[in-house]
Amino acid sequence: MTVTKEERKMKIYSAFLSSVYESMRAERDYAMGAMLKCHVFPICMEHFVVSDNRRFEDIMRYIDASDFMVLLLGTEYGSCDDEGISWTQREYEYASQKSKEHFDILALIMPELAAMMDAPPETLTDSQRKQVEFARKTMAAKLKDIREISDKVGTFLNDRENSDDDGMKYAGWKRGRPRSILADRERELFKANPSLDIEGTWYHAHLCNTSDTYIRIGTMKIDQIFDGESGWTLDIEAKNSSIKYKSDLEGADAIKEKPGRFTTWHGVYKMNRHGECDTGIYYANKNDTDQYGGKTVMPGIRRGLHDFKVVAGEPYFMVGAFHDAVSDNPENGGKAGQIFVFKTKEERAEFLLENYIEVLESNATRS
Repeated sequence: MTVTKEERKMKIYSAFLSSVYESMRAERDYAMGAMLKCHVFPICMEHFVVSDNRRFEDIMRYIDASDFMVLLLGTEYGSCDDEGISWTQREYEYASQKSKEHFDILALIMPELAAMMDAPPETLTDSQRKQVEFARKTMAAKLKDIREISDKVGTFLNDRENSDDDGMKYAGWKRGRPRSILADRERELFKANPSLDIEGTWYHAHLCNTSDTYIRIGTMKIDQIFDGESGWTLDIEAKNSSIKYKSDLEGADAIKEKPGRFTTWHGVYKMNRHGECDTGIYYANKNDTDQYGGKTVMPGIRRGLHDFKVVAGEPYFMVGAFHDAVSDNPENGGKAGQIFVFKTKEERAEFLLENYIEVLESNATRS
């Protein structure tokens, strides 16, 4: 049986990245880069707002939604709960007890901690002794240089070779079955609910809750991978552009993208058979300088959260929400709003002209 490139579309998996945050940004970047290179999506708690009254319950939910964990251990024990146990150790202990199939943990000890583990205990602070004790429980691999993180994470993923129910082997992390095996079941679902078939390149509009002038339009390419069980994985790549509104023109000709003023973003989302998506992280790369809320927003990488849902009977076929992640640079974050996705430019233009004419007009004279 010949498996085509289309049939080899892989199921996207996710990894929960656990470590202290402030002192290990470089190490986390190495790990995230290696995950994305292997088509594994990082789940990082700095991207989420965790409620004060049920903090660890929220963390458990994100670990449950992940397929495995990468634990990075440095010299700092980190912030602790009421019992004096660090949140990083709580995350590891919870993940270690999980009986979820295919859930593995990669634990890595940074060079400074490796040296601290060889030091006499009396030379360490209480916090350092706790971290050494925690590290020894994990049986983690010791690194000589943090650049080894990329190779260790990549090897961890690429060494996992599994076969599907039909005996077809794929290198790398366990992937979904060939699309031909699942096609009949997917066609049945689409026949019963055609609105769930959303693969393709479409047209979106972003509107902001807190700004009367913020609007972005662009294209959104959706790859839809059926897993035969819970539903689909959506792999979305998109481009958001600033606009120029020309009131003397009609329809789609009145709303144009500004050349060179755009942000590209990528996200992965699990969608169930009702068209509802789990909250997912997007990674965005802004290429231009912009003004928002009286601030100058500079180019660079940013992250945030998306929620999507497929809808029927509206001008748009999918609606969502975006929320920028908390950023160290207050100039580069803080927006939240709605996303509308349309089959055609004409449908998008008609919707915006009917519902958001004031926002369009505020962009008529912007440079």
